[in-house]
Amino acid sequence: MQAQLKGVTHLEKGQVRVFYNPKNPKKSLLIRPSLIGLCVSLALALVPIGLHIYYFG
Repeated sequence: MQAQLKGVTHLEKGQVRVFYNPKNPKKSLLIRPSLIGLCVSLALALVPIGLHIYYFG
């Protein structure tokens, strides 16, 4: 874990800069989503399903 965090640039408010090389995706760093981000994603997934069920039963 420490090896993965080596060289990570930390910004304000706990954010980190993400580097991605399409030719070598193994060296990419992904940020864990926040609770708000997860809730928004869940809502975007469930609202269309709910509307479909509501209108087309």
